[in-house]
Amino acid sequence: MRHKRGLLTICGIFLIVSACAPASPPKVTPSSASSAASLVPSTGASPTSTAISSDAVSAVDTMLANLTSQSVFSDSVFSGSVLIAQHGHVLLSKGYGLADRAQKTPNGPQTRFGIGSNTKQFTATAILMLEVQGKLKVTDRICAYIPQCPSAWGGITIKELLTHTSGIPDYLALPDFVDYAHQPSTPLQIIAHFRDVPLDFAPGTTWKYSNSGYILLGYIIEQVSGLSYEAFLQKYIFTPLNLSDTGYNHNSNGVAMGYPDGYSATPAEPFDPSVPYAAGALYSTVEDMNRWEQALTTDALLPAASRAEMFAPQVAIPGGDGRWQPATVMASSSGPTPDGRSSGMTVASRASHRLRHAIQSTTSRSSSWITR
Repeated sequence: MRHKRGLLTICGIFLIVSACAPASPPKVTPSSASSAASLVPSTGASPTSTAISSDAVSAVDTMLANLTSQSVFSDSVFSGSVLIAQHGHVLLSKGYGLADRAQKTPNGPQTRFGIGSNTKQFTATAILMLEVQGKLKVTDRICAYIPQCPSAWGGITIKELLTHTSGIPDYLALPDFVDYAHQPSTPLQIIAHFRDVPLDFAPGTTWKYSNSGYILLGYIIEQVSGLSYEAFLQKYIFTPLNLSDTGYNHNSNGVAMGYPDGYSATPAEPFDPSVPYAAGALYSTVEDMNRWEQALTTDALLPAASRAEMFAPQVAIPGGDGRWQPATVMASSSGPTPDGRSSGMTVASRASHRLRHAIQSTTSRSSSWITR
């Protein structure tokens, strides 16, 4: 859908590879959200990781440099920033191509990119931090926090929002979305657009990707903490972790431009940042995302029990065999996509072989709990 293109107007890719963390579910695209899955527990062990060789890192660097050197008129030209790290050691941190074609601004390790649905990682973490603080429980019914909560939502829990099992339809897929995508909106105004839409299924009975759940989670964070979503993340996550190049994208934060095709110098029109909100409004850099990755393997933000809950398999995803599948998408291009957005893929997961791939660019792939 062409109207979605501004949500993730990003011209680059982040790649973070780490072998120091437990396995967790991969991302699934919103385009596959129409599929359903049964709530089946996942089992299976993760093999021991092996060291990433310098030859492999050099091969990635060469491949990306070759893609970048292709003609700007090629739909497959690459533009972005890449960081590869293992066991806490950075093996590659480099930019390729241009962050701003008109100004000829190059990408680098400190280039800020909108991270789209990887915002949900931070939203989910904030919810668990509030649980640790004793201010909510993920088993709470959401109507305790949502004004004018419809009766159909009466049985929905916070955990079902986190795991995309609430049945609440994705507001991006509703026909009126195009009418307000570029207009400043409050969380309650966004919620009003899907509050009275029938559920896609009975809560807790299956899985379907829904940005709406994370809009509700952002609102719950504000109600429980007494802070805005942006202020909560800044106080409890960004500042403590020294994520100085991560924040809420107000379209004035020096974020790399996104483009509708591989050759245009005219950026794609972004959504108003209040519209993606807690489902997709943050920006970051590869270096900050590497620090974020490290924080999720320690007690810096959450105790071990909360992190174990966060990364525990929750639901089988369509196309799988009941187990979480490792990420397989490892690259993207800056050419056009069928819906007219800037191109690319977003894959962020802890693969079953314990190498984390976090590729963030111009489309959104997300799974449950902490959405990676």
